[in-house]
Amino acid sequence: MSNNESSSDVSKTYTDAELFDIAMSLIRDELEGATRKFGNFASAHEGYAVIKEELDELWEEVRRKNKNTFAMTTESIQVAAMGARFLVDVILRKTYVLNDSEQTPAPPAHEPDGT
Repeated sequence: MSNNESSSDVSKTYTDAELFDIAMSLIRDELEGATRKFGNFASAHEGYAVIKEELDELWEEVRRKNKNTFAMTTESIQVAAMGARFLVDVILRKTYVLNDSEQTPAPPAHEPDGT
């Protein structure tokens, strides 16, 4: 990269789909590592607290005068991974992993306009 090119020009060599795949791979790696290290969320409250902590850490990086792209990347991956972990541990696991005596619920219906 020449001195006249900005770092954002590098992303032009990748399609949005390729960048999305890279992001999802990083998020999955973080999710798997955190789950191995800390286990599943025990409750929605715990999940919320972890997400808030990660989001606060990202906010601290965003507010810095001299931005640290690596730190913002790391924190944004952690926010996304913990969001996915919340979805799995708090919602999907309780909805789709049921005891034999329980019936399998229907998937959530999409409600247009957020209603």
